[in-house]
Amino acid sequence: MASEPRDPAREARDRIALRQDRETRALTEFQRGECERDTERQNRALQNSIANQAKLEHDKESALAEHDKLWKQASDRLTPRPIPAPAFDMMGGPPRRHLVQDHDEMRQRSTERRDQIVKDFEQRIASTEATRAEMQQGFGRANEARDQAHSEARRDLAQNQQQSFERLVKKELDRADQWTSREFKQRSRDGDARDL
Repeated sequence: MASEPRDPAREARDRIALRQDRETRALTEFQRGECERDTERQNRALQNSIANQAKLEHDKESALAEHDKLWKQASDRLTPRPIPAPAFDMMGGPPRRHLVQDHDEMRQRSTERRDQIVKDFEQRIASTEATRAEMQQGFGRANEARDQAHSEARRDLAQNQQQSFERLVKKELDRADQWTSREFKQRSRDGDARDL
């Protein structure tokens, strides 16, 4: 059975190509992992922002419901009730209440307070939305910069591999020659020893 003649140059080229392919795959895998981690962190930050906004909206509704409840209680206190029998004493009876005026004043204060609650929460919600929009723009810029850096790293690796390919093949051939000559010398010594 005749074995095919070995082509050390082709074998060296194949080993170097395989090594460079592994380097390229390792860089691609690293970059993919980095992209996934960035995407996960960005999504988590956006979800937190959305949850914060939902909490603010819920808090707004709760604050308005509480305010409306307090207004109803205050309004109920001003409803006309049967008045007690007049007391004829020296001081006269209790002072008469001006229900309409009291009601209007309380309604005005309540409306102002309600408007302030709405305004405060709307500002906080708008601030959260603006912050999220800025965050998304920042993420977009960061992703573009990262993708640009990844492209440059892949291009640099390809250029370095291309430029160093022949040098590495020569180095691999020199290394193979050293092994071959050592093995040849070892076997020739063994053969010499057997001949004695």
